[in-house]
Amino acid sequence: MNRDNFRWNMNFNATHYRNVITSLPQQEMNAGVFKWREGRSRYDYWGPEYAGVNPANGNDQFWMNLYDNDADGNRVVVDRVLTESTSDISGDEQKKYLGSSIPDVFGGFTNTFQIGGVDLSVMLYYSIGGLMYDTDYSQMAAYRQGFQLHPDLLNAWTPQNTGSGIPRINRNTVDVFSTKYLFDNTFLRLRNVTLGYTFPKRWMNRVGIDVLRLYVQGDNLLTFGSAVKRGTDPEQSVSGTTGNRFPNTKNVSFGVQITL
Repeated sequence: MNRDNFRWNMNFNATHYRNVITSLPQQEMNAGVFKWREGRSRYDYWGPEYAGVNPANGNDQFWMNLYDNDADGNRVVVDRVLTESTSDISGDEQKKYLGSSIPDVFGGFTNTFQIGGVDLSVMLYYSIGGLMYDTDYSQMAAYRQGFQLHPDLLNAWTPQNTGSGIPRINRNTVDVFSTKYLFDNTFLRLRNVTLGYTFPKRWMNRVGIDVLRLYVQGDNLLTFGSAVKRGTDPEQSVSGTTGNRFPNTKNVSFGVQITL
């Protein structure tokens, strides 16, 4: 839009990608938190399902499949029961595909405004869908001497707080991969905002300057999404695991542009 002394430019982009395993040297392969099979994505999580905290004792619970043979002699799931034992859910028969780390769509949205000598640019970065396995949060949610603890532990299960979704604090707790720390990673980030002012040419020509512009710029000032509440940067690698990576920093800078 360009009217008189006002300009407005808007840009929007969206990206979606997928990948398919076309060939493997064997029928399937376990690859950390993923399972690779021909015809499926490289980034499909594979693991057991978390069932929340047992209100009676504060322990983690998981869903365990019970099997029997059908009329054709095939082994099939006939029921699911709760278990607190991680050894009960360690076998492949207790696991399933849990979703993908790849977002459904991601991209950017930029608006640039100019009114007289004032210019404003705002860029938003978004990502919709995709799952993150938040290992950073899982480490802070476990009681380990000498390590940082997450504030969520203040609401951990106690005999007086039996409805908590945080298990009781236990030094001997050993976490296994499951849906417990698998979160939707939809987020919106204010990637960049820049505000500038260009002095009128008739002023600058008097002092031998062609263009003089002052500006202030901010990067990653605001982020919205469930990861923020856990203290995790939602921008991670396509593998969907955090791995103690250094987060994107918030930056504010000031500048002067001079053209003689």
